[in-house]
Amino acid sequence: MKTKNTFTIHTELLDGKLDGARNIYMGANSTCHLYVIPREEITLANTINDISGQPAFYILLSPPDANKTQAYIGQTTDFANRKNDHVQKKDF
Repeated sequence: MKTKNTFTIHTELLDGKLDGARNIYMGANSTCHLYVIPREEITLANTINDISGQPAFYILLSPPDANKTQAYIGQTTDFANRKNDHVQKKDF
């Protein structure tokens, strides 16, 4: 039974893999999407119209096999350009 405070979270597997690139959102009318994109698939972000050239908050994570877990939290008015900058200058 659905109550007033319940909602459905959708997960779209962008590359068909559970541990790959994913789009997580709360319905068709949602204005907020969470994209999870492994570093080795980061060029996939260039093909996603919702985030190309759009403002974003983002978290860059070190690889799961890294000795020390690191995270970089950022915000930008143009995610596509900022992402490219990070790919060139950050190890995680």
